Amino acid sequence: MAPVRDAGFICASMRRCNNVLCGNCVHFRGSQPEAVNWTLTNDLVVARKRPMHRMTIMGFDARLPLILAVCIVSCLYCDPVSSRELTAAVSEVHPTVANDLQPADLFKKFVESPPPIADLFYDLAYAGEAPSYFHLKWQLNAMFYGDIGNETSLQKLANVNDLTGYQRIFAKFNDQYWQKIQEDVYVWTNRNILSEANNTVKFTHDNIVNVSVPTILNFGCAMAPVASIRWVGDSFFLTNHLTDRWVRGQLSRDELGRANRLLTSHGRVGSAKQDSETFPWIQEYHYEASLSLAYLPSRIKSYYNDATGMERGTSTIRIHSIAVADEPMPQEAFALDKLLSTTNINIAITVSNQYLVFAPKKGKQTAPYLVRDGVSAISQRPTLQRIYFITAVLLIAVPFVIFLLSKQNEERK
Repeated sequence: MAPVRDAGFICASMRRCNNVLCGNCVHFRGSQPEAVNWTLTNDLVVARKRPMHRMTIMGFDARLPLILAVCIVSCLYCDPVSSRELTAAVSEVHPTVANDLQPADLFKKFVESPPPIADLFYDLAYAGEAPSYFHLKWQLNAMFYGDIGNETSLQKLANVNDLTGYQRIFAKFNDQYWQKIQEDVYVWTNRNILSEANNTVKFTHDNIVNVSVPTILNFGCAMAPVASIRWVGDSFFLTNHLTDRWVRGQLSRDELGRANRLLTSHGRVGSAKQDSETFPWIQEYHYEASLSLAYLPSRIKSYYNDATGMERGTSTIRIHSIAVADEPMPQEAFALDKLLSTTNINIAITVSNQYLVFAPKKGKQTAPYLVRDGVSAISQRPTLQRIYFITAVLLIAVPFVIFLLSKQNEERK
């Protein structure tokens, strides 16, 4: 055990004090109630209680006059102290809980309740493929997910605010949705109209929210929705109601107390066993680059081992930078409205009542027109196919039936 040194008594006036009459000290000296000797061993504070001696006269505590005298003298000889100084003095003796947390604990807190993400730049690469670059801004009621493209596209991007340089953008703020695909911009406001519930903008946005964003904010675990993980120690278990699957995870730490590896598995709700056709996913965390949040990994490798032990499905995420906001950000941080006034956008497309309203920009001769929304049309296609099939059968069958009837009539004659 490391040598123990006497910490002395911490006076509320921010001075080390050995005055037995100092009433501002954290604890009294001598034979006072619950007297404590504070000692330090490295960063660990150890309290050693001394025996408490009670002195009573006719049932009254004989120490009360002494305590009163101590308080009076302390007011005369000790400096006044503010609540801030008192807090600082006590903090010197009692290290805060946050100082005792390992990096992995801070990592878990981030995953469990991510702060508003002002900017997160990362790239994603699958085995044997070139990386694609992404820019994410996120908070509970909003999202900006920008797909920049490959490295060539990244080099062409003037700056992150040049929205025309993104290949695709999926954005949302409360009930307002935006989507940019190449040179087309889609806009939709969710007014809780049932016939609009499955439009293309909502459909593609939900895919990003439920797959792409969890992959990065859960550091490789795409099976759990963002902010849905609740840790019990270094493990978690949850039900993803969107996919009707349970998800289990186990985190391990390295020698520095950092998140080292996350092993995740999943299965159908109602079955305690993992699906036979799936294998546990492994997320390995590496810290080659220094991020502003040092407890987060800068590289995430995800893969699973098949029945032969062969590594499969390998992907790698590299986080280039991350910045968090102290409070939720305004709509301007996510909206794509300013794209509509640029010359690089062909048309603005508004989703309304299962239709895409194409509004060509000024100067173009094409008049606005209506086109069925893709997802809605696909959902209605089976019905239309049945109608077409029945119609075709009737068109073929009716002449044939007429022919047979006429033949029978001729034979009778």
